[in-house]
Amino acid sequence: MKLKILLIVLITTQILISQNNSSKEINRNGYSISYPSELRLDESSRNGTEFSLFTEKTDITDDFVENINLIIQDLKGMNIDLDNYVEITENQVRHNGKLIFSGRIISNENSEFHKFIYELKIGNRNLTAFQYAFVKTEKAYILTFTSESSEYDKYLEKMKYIMDSFKLNEQH
Repeated sequence: MKLKILLIVLITTQILISQNNSSKEINRNGYSISYPSELRLDESSRNGTEFSLFTEKTDITDDFVENINLIIQDLKGMNIDLDNYVEITENQVRHNGKLIFSGRIISNENSEFHKFIYELKIGNRNLTAFQYAFVKTEKAYILTFTSESSEYDKYLEKMKYIMDSFKLNEQH
């Protein structure tokens, strides 16, 4: 009898762990990304986003929800490559905030993109953004994690893991 109870407890625990660790995937419009199921997905295209992934509020006083979003910009006919895009972005960031890091990344899949880290102030709120910019087939894919600066380190590892799962499909 004790063995049966122990077995039931172990199986139930495994099911709960696997449900909590389950991930979901978005795969469309030339890209794919995986994310943990506890993040809330918003596909309403609000603010020009392809999607947004939101964390949960930490308590009732938490009035900013950390998030990852993707914006796809059509660059057709503009003759803008990744180098041009980086220059434009760096100028915008310097004008509106503080550029912390800007560097080119070549991933294991031979995908090239640019990584930015910058700080900006919106109203009374200090924000930090961690961003990947890809330019491919006359489109810019801008993947951004935004956090209150005071909470940035708390979320960075998890959000970077999600962002690192982002892939552009070969046909795009």
